[in-house]
Amino acid sequence: MTQKEPLEQSAEYAEILVDESIYPLEIGKVAAYFFIDRAKVEIFRDAEHPGHYSVRISPKNPTEKITDLESQYANELLNTSLKESFTEKFSQVREQMIVSAISNSLKAAMVTEPDQESSRKSQSIDDVLKELATEFDLEESRNRIENL
Repeated sequence: MTQKEPLEQSAEYAEILVDESIYPLEIGKVAAYFFIDRAKVEIFRDAEHPGHYSVRISPKNPTEKITDLESQYANELLNTSLKESFTEKFSQVREQMIVSAISNSLKAAMVTEPDQESSRKSQSIDDVLKELATEFDLEESRNRIENL
């Protein structure tokens, strides 16, 4: 949000101006989703404020305070933004861990197989691992697979 004060406030709704360089529109939409059971949330572009979008929040329950919804929406913007940031940062690590775990379990299975079937199964295991690496598009995983 660019300002602590709402862009506009009435007895029926609060309008918040959000800086899109801080909270992209997609983050604003996800944050709004958490309020659909309690409030009507409208998101729209404002020609008077380029690089910003406006969020209009009006409670469904007349006893709910508009200022509470407004501050909760601001908190949800931050929460959603941080979740997205962490997901981006750690998704590749998570994928590497999954490929590594699959690789290690398949290697262990190859060691316990009889020799005749081992070469046939190891070939198919290599194919499976290569397919996984291609799907995840992880360079490190490909290197591990080539070293099998």
